[in-house]
Amino acid sequence: MVVSVVSIVLYSVLLIDISTNVSKSLIYQSKQSLDINVSTLPINDTSKSSIVLDLYNNNILYENNPHQKMLPASLTKMLTAYVAVKYYDLDDYVVINYDMINVEGSRIYLEVDDIISVRDLIYGLLLCSGNDAALALAYKYSGKLEDFIYLMNKEKEELGMKNSYFENPHGLDGKTNNYTTAYDLAILYSACFKVDFLKEVFQTKIYKTTIYSEKILTFRNKHRLVHNLDNCLGGKTGYTKKAGRTLITGFEDKFNQIVVVSLDAYNDWNLHKRLSEYGFNQIKRRDIR
Repeated sequence: MVVSVVSIVLYSVLLIDISTNVSKSLIYQSKQSLDINVSTLPINDTSKSSIVLDLYNNNILYENNPHQKMLPASLTKMLTAYVAVKYYDLDDYVVINYDMINVEGSRIYLEVDDIISVRDLIYGLLLCSGNDAALALAYKYSGKLEDFIYLMNKEKEELGMKNSYFENPHGLDGKTNNYTTAYDLAILYSACFKVDFLKEVFQTKIYKTTIYSEKILTFRNKHRLVHNLDNCLGGKTGYTKKAGRTLITGFEDKFNQIVVVSLDAYNDWNLHKRLSEYGFNQIKRRDIR
């Protein structure tokens, strides 16, 4: 009888110890889970896909469906500009023909027989989102649109944009469509930011030029945060009915530079400001560790 009582007591103690250890383990796992997921859950992300990337090392500071394939709208034009800078002389010029201006949506209002430099076209492309500027740059390569599209897809592969494919240089969707991801676009911005000329264009508020036909053109940057925030490094805006609002923005503080990308978002200006603050806080937390 004594042996049985002792056995019951020992068995009860063992159960308590096991239960305690299991509870501690669950608490520890829960804390680990929170530590891992906290960077993916800032308050009120109004996009279907977004990312914050550290431009120094391309580390992800925040992500929300960053690899989901989506329509980029005019964010496409960053790749058009990147390819143009790589393959053209900025001081070379383009004679505008009808195929280059036969396009809907945003334009810089080029006319047939205008003569304009590659440099000016890129400013019009990135500041005013000119679809005519995109076509002018594309047709310049060989006179065939598909040859420039081939270069776009070649360059995106070399940049590591593995989940992207492009069918046009402007981002309009309908007859042709471009597909990409927030992550791929962040990688693209990182590459553009290493090109001094593109870095300068992104941050330009207003650009005025007189083209060869003596026409004066003035381009005002459509990116609102360039005009409103001192720490904004510029970027690109986009919109179509199918794609929704798309936006990419670079930010800096004293020591760091980051990029924020959002696809199909509403209230995206405020979202980018919040995510930039969040991203810089993540860098500070990382550095403290």
